[in-house]
Amino acid sequence: MSRSILRRCVYWINASSEDVVCSLSCFPMDNPPEYYALSYVWGKEKPTDSII
Repeated sequence: MSRSILRRCVYWINASSEDVVCSLSCFPMDNPPEYYALSYVWGKEKPTDSII
């Protein structure tokens, strides 16, 4: 895959089985879909400083 591709992973909980399900889609960076991003970190939390 090219570096000019946006990979979007959408996940949800299947209501009937309570399994977590996901879908991975690829889009060109010059024409991406509207999306919201979620960021997370695994492992121990490191101290952070306020930037505002």
